[in-house]
Order: sequence, then structure tokens, then C-alpha cells
Amino acid sequence: MYTITVRSRSSREVSRQYAGGEPFADDSAQSRHSRGTYRRQHRRPVRSVTVGAGFSRRAPPEAKRHMRILKVLVLASFLAVNSFAAGASSLLDAVKSKDKESIRTLLRQGADVKTPEPDGTTALHWAAHWNDLETADLLIRAGADVRAANRYGATPLSEAAGNGGAALVERLLKAGADPNTLVTSQGQTVLMTAARVGNLDAVKALLDHGAYVDARESFRGQTALMWAAAEGHAPVVKLLLAHDADHRARSLDRETTVPKLTAGTPVVAIPRGGLTALLFAARQGHMDATKALLDGGADINEPDSDGNNAIVLALLNSHYDLVQMLIERGADPNVAAKDGRTPLYTAVDMHDADWSPLPARKVEDKTTALDIIKSLLAKGANVNAQLTAASPIAKVAQDTGDRTLSAGATAFMRAARSGDVALMKLLLENKADPKLANKNGLTALSVAAGLNWADKIKSTEAEALEAVKLCTELGLDLNAAMDNGDAALHGAALRGADSIVKFLVEKGAQLNAETKTGLTPLDVAMGKVAPPAPPRDPHPTTVALIKELGGKPGEPKKPEEKKAEQK
Repeated sequence: MYTITVRSRSSREVSRQYAGGEPFADDSAQSRHSRGTYRRQHRRPVRSVTVGAGFSRRAPPEAKRHMRILKVLVLASFLAVNSFAAGASSLLDAVKSKDKESIRTLLRQGADVKTPEPDGTTALHWAAHWNDLETADLLIRAGADVRAANRYGATPLSEAAGNGGAALVERLLKAGADPNTLVTSQGQTVLMTAARVGNLDAVKALLDHGAYVDARESFRGQTALMWAAAEGHAPVVKLLLAHDADHRARSLDRETTVPKLTAGTPVVAIPRGGLTALLFAARQGHMDATKALLDGGADINEPDSDGNNAIVLALLNSHYDLVQMLIERGADPNVAAKDGRTPLYTAVDMHDADWSPLPARKVEDKTTALDIIKSLLAKGANVNAQLTAASPIAKVAQDTGDRTLSAGATAFMRAARSGDVALMKLLLENKADPKLANKNGLTALSVAAGLNWADKIKSTEAEALEAVKLCTELGLDLNAAMDNGDAALHGAALRGADSIVKFLVEKGAQLNAETKTGLTPLDVAMGKVAPPAPPRDPHPTTVALIKELGGKPGEPKKPEEKKAEQK
């Protein structure tokens, strides 16, 4: 019986005994001269192997012969271990590169099909990723783990579901894959993945094998039905509804904090969430998915957390054909959001939209915002509905103090702001009250003249002048002032609209009316503003015109005078 000691990289000694011949006379000499060492780097072939560095001169001939045999046996065992690991690595590489011939060869040689990459990805993951049913079947037959998950939570089943591999999904399920396995730490399921990509057959297979249809992920509380609706996969929506998916389920309510430029208010909380599958579909403009949900019993008037219903969400995203369909299917034209925003106000807002920090969506709809306005009026929309609170849209980062978005604002005021005389007349034909003011005293005349003016407002001075003329013909007070003292002439001076200044003065506007801070139209034209707002650029021609008409600068009010006036 002979003993050979092998020292590994971890310096642990492993002794093995072999039968045959006499032992060395000197065990210590045997230990010194017959140690074998090997070095193996991670996932790489053996660099060097040394066995039996030498023999004791006193060793008998039989011992030398046995040692030569042992050298071969030990070397063979080392190479076998290394070949096994290398085979597994080669198998992964072969599957990744879709080398079918190498895959079959390595499997015949007994390569380990379960050995993963450092992140836990196995050969079966890669086969599913490539939607390679043939290779996946070979790996499964060779013992691959169908439930293996990598560090990101992905399984072969989730890969197959996301890549359209319906047949592969079925094969994995029959091999024992869990249809309710979670793909992410936030609870997204394989069914959600299949629904998101519109893999109808995979969705059917998952449902047939017991996938929970109403599972919700934890981040937003979304379901497979919501994913299918948001991506516009109407056939998947219908299938999920046929399996009793809950169309009333809502995504989680959350508030988004948005920076605001107004001094003293660093952030503004805006409601987000509370969307149903119908609201997701309408927001994204998916006609067929929206119809499928309505046919499946979804409430056409259901709102999100901010009170916006399907019509408003579709309007805000310029999906006018879908809005028209909702109107024709009986959507209530007077359902208002929490801030009082109605579909009519929203349609007017979109028709006269001035600017957005986002790139414009390419609109291919045959229906226009004006068509929607007419349809809403025909269905009985309240033309004089007023906002009940400041719209969240007025609170976001690009806040310019647009008081047409505050409580009391009407659709007529919104049209006047953009100088849209044709729309103003359409609203008047439908009984709009032009004299309604918002809670700050802002009138349609003042806003048409230029109060709340911003450079991005798209109306020209000529269009604005026509809107001002229409308002005066309707009997609006030229000198009606807001709670801060601003009147229509201040607005014209703010805009630098000389033609409007001249028209208002000719009609009797008070040339030297002062605001609560003592600013006259001349001061405003010169770029002066109430603190703490920064000065504006002056309008030299407007300054010259107002001076020519007899305008004078105001007297800045002292703090105590302001308080006295406020009382």
C-alpha cells in the first residue's frame, strides 16, 4: 500500500492509498519526493501539474514502477476534474453562440448543464433567451434546472415569456417551471412579462398552468391586465378578462414632488397613480384595448387619483379619435377632476396649447381638438364650468403664474388668453358667460390684453387685439382690476402691445391706474415689477406711446400703506 499526498491551492493535503508492492523504507522521504501539486485558475484550464518530483535512491525497483503508474493515475484524475469544469464552461459558451454541434458533443461528454455564470445565468437561460426550443429540450433532458434564477431574478421561463417563445414556455411549464415565479424583487411575475410583450400563447399557457391573473407588483401595484392595456395588446386584454382579471384594480397612489420656481415653495406634490387598465389604455391611445375593456365592463367615467377620467387623459395626450369614441359610447362630458377641470376645458386648453417642454407627439388622428369641443358641446357640456382649485399643471417647474389655471377660470377665459376669437364665438353661441372672472378677479378682457403674458403664448398681437375688441363689445369693464390691482391696460403694457394700449385708452381705460404696489402701466412697460420678482425687459415703443398719451410713473407704496389698503 503506497500513499501519495497532493497539495492543492488551499494548501490542504489529501492522502490517497494505492495497493501493490512494499512501502518506502522512509515514509518522510516518500512524502517529500512524491508530493504532487497543481494550480487551477477560476474557469480556466490547468496551467501546470507536477506529480512525483523524484524518487529516493533507496526505493526498490517495484516502488519506482508503481510510482510511474501513480503519476499517470493522479494526472488523469486532475485532468478529469478540470475537463469536467471546462466542459460546463464550454457548454455555456456554445449555447450563447448557438453552436448546435458543440452543444450536442458536450452533452454527450457529460458537461454539467447546471453550472451557472457568475451572475447565476445558466445555459438554459441562454437557450430561452434565444427562443431555442431544440437546445432547451436537450438541456432539460440532461437535467437542467428549469427554476434556476440569476441574481436579477430572471428564470428560463421569464426569458421565454419575454421573447415570444410560447412553445418554449409550454415546454418549461411541463418540465416543472413555476408559473407564479417572481421575476423581480418588486414582485413582477412571468404573466406580467408575457402580457407586456403581447405573447398571447404564452399568456394562455401560463393561465392554463395556474398563473395568478391578478397578481400585483409592489412598486406601482400594477397587474398583468394593466401591462397589456398600457401596451395596447387587445387580444391579451380579452384573454385576461375571460379569466376574470379585475378591471377595477388600481395602481398604487403616489405623490410626485416637482421643483417649483416660485420663491418660498421648493417643491410641489402632484398626485400620481390610481390608474385602472382602462385609464392606462386611454392615456396611451390604444383604441382596441380601450374598447375591449369597455366591452368587458370597465366604467367609462372612472377617474384616477387626481380625478381625471379616460377622456381627459386621452385629451392631454392628443388621442382625439379615441376621445371621440368615448363620447359616442356615452362618457359623461361634465365629469370634473378634483381641480374642476372638465373635458371641455381640457379640450380648449389642448386646442390653444401654447408650449410644452416635451417634444410634440406626431398626431395622426383624423379628429381634432376643435371637433372634440363641438362634440362635447353637442352632448351637453357645461360651457360655464369653472375650475375649483389651482390645477396641478400650474404648479410644476415651468411655473409662470398663469392665473387662467386657478380657481374660477373658464373655457372662455382660456380661449381669450390665446386670442382665439373663432373659438370664443363658438362658446358664446353655446351660452358662455364672458363676464365670469376667476377668484383673483382676472377677466377674459384682462387676459386677452396681456395679463399673465408669456413669450411662449402663440397668439399674435393682431389676434389678441381682436379678442380684446370682442370682449369690449360684450360689455366687459375696461378698468376691472384683480385683487393685486392689475387691470387690462397693465396687461397690454406687460406684453408691449402698442395697438392694444392705444385701443384701451381710446375706449376709456384709466391710463395711470396703480396696482397695490404702486405700479402704473408706464412702470410695467418700463420693466418694473412687484418684488421679489426680478425686473422684466422694457418695451421702449410702449413706454414712448404711454408717455405720449399722458401716462406717468406711480408712487411705490410703503409697507404700512400696503397693509392699510389690504385692511
